Amino acid sequence: MPVPILSFGSGPHFCFGSALARLETGLAIEAIAARVPDLELITRHPIKDPARPDRYKEILVAARG
Repeated sequence: MPVPILSFGSGPHFCFGSALARLETGLAIEAIAARVPDLELITRHPIKDPARPDRYKEILVAARG
């Protein structure tokens, strides 16, 4: 008998580690921005992912110079 698949990406299931992942991502972005002061946000109007309203499809950054 096949075992049903448990998904943490979308649907009725929720990943318990997502809050930690968001915290770690924020800390990583702050650390990178502190070390590379010439970072510039290229994407001026980010597009939300229609399948995931809490996420963006693409956000681009570049280092000037």
